[in-house]
Amino acid sequence: MNNKLICDKCKREIKLKQKHTKIVKIENDIERMYFKCHHCNTKYTISYTDDEFRKNINTLNVIRVKLADKSISVEAASELVKEYDTLMAKNKLISQGYRKKYESVV
Repeated sequence: MNNKLICDKCKREIKLKQKHTKIVKIENDIERMYFKCHHCNTKYTISYTDDEFRKNINTLNVIRVKLADKSISVEAASELVKEYDTLMAKNKLISQGYRKKYESVV
C-alpha cells in the first residue's frame, strides 16, 4: 500500500503506507482500522471489523487461492465467484453498520 491522499481538513498531501495504519479495539470483538494525517492528526477510518468480518476475510483469501488454480472447472469457479461476491457484500454491510454506529463517537 502506497497511496497519496489529500486531507479534508488541512488540504495537504498524505502519503499513506501500510505502516501508517493503526488498529484499535472499540469494544468486545470490534476493531477500527484507521490512519491519521501526518500534518493535522485528523483520523480517517478505513474499516470497522468484527469476528465475522475477519473470518470472511480468511475465507476470501482461500477462495482467491482456489481461483488461481489453473485446473479449476468453470462451474466451480463460478460458484466460488458467487461466494466471494456474497462475502464481500456482507463485509461491506458489517463495516458500514459499525461506521454508522461509531462515527459520531470516534
